[in-house]
Amino acid sequence: MATTRETHDLELDRLLQHLDSTAQFEIDRARMHGIAARAEVGNTPQIVLKGRAVAWVGAGTAAILAIGLASPAIADGIQQLTHTGRYGPETTESDGSEWMASTGSDYEEYLASVFPAWITVPSGISLDDFKSDAVARLATVEGEGQQVLFESTFENDARCMWAADWLKGDELENSTRAAGAAAVLHDSVNWPATVAVAAPEGGYLEYLESIAVAADNGTRADVSYFIEANCTGVPTEMVQ
Repeated sequence: MATTRETHDLELDRLLQHLDSTAQFEIDRARMHGIAARAEVGNTPQIVLKGRAVAWVGAGTAAILAIGLASPAIADGIQQLTHTGRYGPETTESDGSEWMASTGSDYEEYLASVFPAWITVPSGISLDDFKSDAVARLATVEGEGQQVLFESTFENDARCMWAADWLKGDELENSTRAAGAAAVLHDSVNWPATVAVAAPEGGYLEYLESIAVAADNGTRADVSYFIEANCTGVPTEMVQ
């Protein structure tokens, strides 16, 4: 006969803290309840977590934690969060906002939510497709970051598309298209996140302005090198 011990929410928090003292967790109650309902426990003692409808199967805390680590099914019911609860500091490349972790199960959703509304892409390119690609690529980068870093990455991706659009317009001898792309390159120097992450004495904004000027002057080599150096992985081939 299986024996049952009820454990309050505080006990669950203690177990999770013991499992990983730094991680932020979210319990998918419905999923864990389904896992528990399907488990064949035989004579193995159970711990039923009161209030959260979650059953852990095992004999003692050590076994419970071991199963929590080893079982994909049970691990599926515990989701690490993107939000770490840690903030700051405010520096040139840190806006003092919350640090976000790439290990979060909702990380890609979070990235999509901070995609800048002011970003534009060249004519003929779907902004939704561009956004989906940019979010998916950034989601593969492991580590932690803050909102301004993610926004500046998206801005750079868009800048790459406009640089590619200028090259295409110049290649086709379409002066209207080339001039429009160059104008956006100038504007992009002042995009909010770009300005926020630029070191006051670093010369980054001046460099970006020089690329826009190169476009004005028809200097293809400089614009091409910008793409080569700064646009790895960005789908500039979408520009036709």
